[in-house]
Amino acid sequence: VNFPFVVTPYVGEGEGEGEVEEEIDPPPPGVRIIGRAWVESGDDVLLRGAFTSLTGEVACQWYKDDAPIDGATGPEYHIPFAAYEHAGVYHLVVEDESKAVYQSPPFVFTVYPENSLSVATPLGIGALTLIFGAAFALQRYRRIRP
Repeated sequence: VNFPFVVTPYVGEGEGEGEVEEEIDPPPPGVRIIGRAWVESGDDVLLRGAFTSLTGEVACQWYKDDAPIDGATGPEYHIPFAAYEHAGVYHLVVEDESKAVYQSPPFVFTVYPENSLSVATPLGIGALTLIFGAAFALQRYRRIRP
């Protein structure tokens, strides 16, 4: 883990002259992965680390199936051309300035055959909309009918 970068928390202002009416405790420190969990073969993929309540200089290491990924030591992991061998369970380990270590929850990444999601996704959403819409209409019809 040798790629340091600095995380600066956003500090917003309340109403008035920068005063905050209520103090809110920050969330506990942690890390998670943001990205598409399923893609088609050949897709360009970017997985990003999301850091909660970490400040200062931090170092990252990406893992796939519990093995460190060589050279993947930044806040993002880029897969320019997804292939079946990229499928697996990813996690990100981050060390902050105080040498505390945080690990993301597992991120299950799936690669499907090319052009398989483009047809299945709209059809699946359409079918669910039709089913739930019909069920809602039937339930509403039963309530309105005397």
